[in-house]
Amino acid sequence: MTIISMNILFTDKTGTLTENKMSVKHVSVNLKIFDENNFDENKFKPLIEVFSVCNSIDANTKIGGDATEKSIVSYLEKNNACLDSVKSSYKIISQNEFNSRKKIMSTLVEKDDINYLMVKGAIDYILPKCTHVLIENMVLELNEQNKQKILENNESLCSKGERVISFAFKKDSQVDQENNLIFVGLIGIIDPPRKEVFEAIKQNKKAGIKTIMITGDHPTTAFAIAKTVGIAKDKSEVLTGKDIDNLSEKEFSKLTENYSVFARFSPQQVVIF
Repeated sequence: MTIISMNILFTDKTGTLTENKMSVKHVSVNLKIFDENNFDENKFKPLIEVFSVCNSIDANTKIGGDATEKSIVSYLEKNNACLDSVKSSYKIISQNEFNSRKKIMSTLVEKDDINYLMVKGAIDYILPKCTHVLIENMVLELNEQNKQKILENNESLCSKGERVISFAFKKDSQVDQENNLIFVGLIGIIDPPRKEVFEAIKQNKKAGIKTIMITGDHPTTAFAIAKTVGIAKDKSEVLTGKDIDNLSEKEFSKLTENYSVFARFSPQQVVIF
């Protein structure tokens, strides 16, 4: 007879706790937030231009791309945005694919003899690389007030459990260096929890099993989902990938005791468990 005892269950978020059925819920441009029903092609145009060339979906076959990118394409097509015609107006020179370490994708393009670097990814990786912000088609200095407003908007969307993608660009870029960028906006995407997850986590608790969620998402997004499904009650239960490097040996030994959510974790960090 083999007896197995388990008191901790580690689980991924996307596609395990959630349905992996993503849809756009909010767009933020000009330091304002618009819900999904308030589509405005003129206001969203700079963001659409960045995304049109900065994604992994083949323009002809529609093959490739992840669920996040496909949800944005679906949203834009539903609102009759001419994504393909926008993309065809640019000549793609080079592309740096998204990876779990950099959390940024960038595409160097040319239009009317001018080079542009289009960038999308996680706000905590993109915003520090920005020096300016686009507001009502004007490029303004990214001062502390504007930066705080962007972070507030991001936090607002993340607190709803949305995965938030940031967009930026720069003009006259001769090399694909992701710095001195102009911040454009945000897109918030929801991936709802699976219905059966709520009861499963309840049963785990009854059996004395602690469920711990591991994700690459922003800590606020991760906590919002974890709280919704019953994994965490307080933000103090969230540990980020950056935080883990600063733990003492004693703190590390109590990792699973003190935390229920591991956010912004890379695949390399996951293997330590």
